[in-house]
Amino acid sequence: MPPEVLNSGNATTPTTSNHNRNNNISPQSSPVSLSTKNKKNRDDIKRLVEYFIIVSSIPREVTSASSSPSKDGKRVVKVPNYDSNDLSDDYLDLEPVITGRFPLEDHDDNPLVSESITCFCHPLENIRPLRDVTMPKVHFFVATGGTGQRMYGTCLTLYEPYEIPETSTHDSSTPITEVFVPKCLCILSSWPYLTAFREYLTQLNRFSKSGSMTVPIERCVINFCSEIPAPPPGSFEVQTTILDSVIKLWSPPHNQPIQWVSLPFGQLFQCLDLNNILTVWHALALERQVLISSTQISLLTTIAEIFCSLLFPMKWSHAYIPVVPHFLVPILTAPMPFFCGIDKSNLPEALLGLSEECILVDLDKNFVIMGPMTPPLPDLPAHHMSAVKASLEENAGMIFKEVRCLRRKDNIADMGQHLPSHLKKMADAAWEGK
Repeated sequence: MPPEVLNSGNATTPTTSNHNRNNNISPQSSPVSLSTKNKKNRDDIKRLVEYFIIVSSIPREVTSASSSPSKDGKRVVKVPNYDSNDLSDDYLDLEPVITGRFPLEDHDDNPLVSESITCFCHPLENIRPLRDVTMPKVHFFVATGGTGQRMYGTCLTLYEPYEIPETSTHDSSTPITEVFVPKCLCILSSWPYLTAFREYLTQLNRFSKSGSMTVPIERCVINFCSEIPAPPPGSFEVQTTILDSVIKLWSPPHNQPIQWVSLPFGQLFQCLDLNNILTVWHALALERQVLISSTQISLLTTIAEIFCSLLFPMKWSHAYIPVVPHFLVPILTAPMPFFCGIDKSNLPEALLGLSEECILVDLDKNFVIMGPMTPPLPDLPAHHMSAVKASLEENAGMIFKEVRCLRRKDNIADMGQHLPSHLKKMADAAWEGK
């Protein structure tokens, strides 16, 4: 019988089911207290979630005594000697701080490295507040835990209103300027269920604003983090429901990579054509230095994980950082094989010390650029390559062209060069914002 999962009430209803037989096992009708016996029984069950953390953006100048809520419940941030003219650049000196977490204590076998996690949640050099309301964004990252094991992070970035008094020579009626600063909800797990975790965080945020909550939001977090186990390899799957979304988690047998069931492989074929995909795979198989870049930070980890799964039964065992935060950019100068990803905002600084043997992959423009000292990739057996290309062309050959509105007979290198200039500009902008 699969491990029993607790019911959290109306918010989420987790169940486990046999993947082959599709027979659901009903959860308990009411929450069960976490007694010592229950905790002991869970020691033999693999954790699905290691940590749930909240990373807030706090002005560096602000102390606990200089920040207080306003009458309408919004946070008032008093910044001494703050020039309101700087607000035109949407800039305020902020630092990421963990303001909430579950569990409160570290796991003995996988302690939380909080200093680096906050930087992975905000991988750019500075945290910039915005003037206007912005839709939530999701990105993924891979960090190294306190014991050296990989931790997969799924980060939902929300924007909260902050009110900043403008510096004025008058003592009375100080005007208030409102900006929006990022707050991150982050799930850390040893398992790369990135799509499932993104769906859960998105629905959790939607649920918190729906006005129909019958249980505290903290109860939903506890349910997902401590009462839902990771699925065992094989025929069982774990399901949990939040709002109208059913989240299914399934782990394949040990002889298959878990990424095969948890990643959107179509994204790789949307970003790169078949020749470039095979070139990057070839470079990784030869343990070269590969750096992928994009303006869409949400792509970096999923594309990197897909490439790692395509190496199966081989395994990438060198430096692996799909999203390199700003403080780790110097690691790209190391004379060793690495497979990393970087936001294009950090790319100019990285290029200053980048090895001349590094292979740069532009996911936005479908470019694979060899370094000036990159050793040539040896030819693969012709009969094997022709068979692989034919199979890929048959099954995924049109994906790259379809997302760019190209016809089958169109040359990929054209990239819409035949279009009128105003249409090409619109198409490029649409792809960049996709």
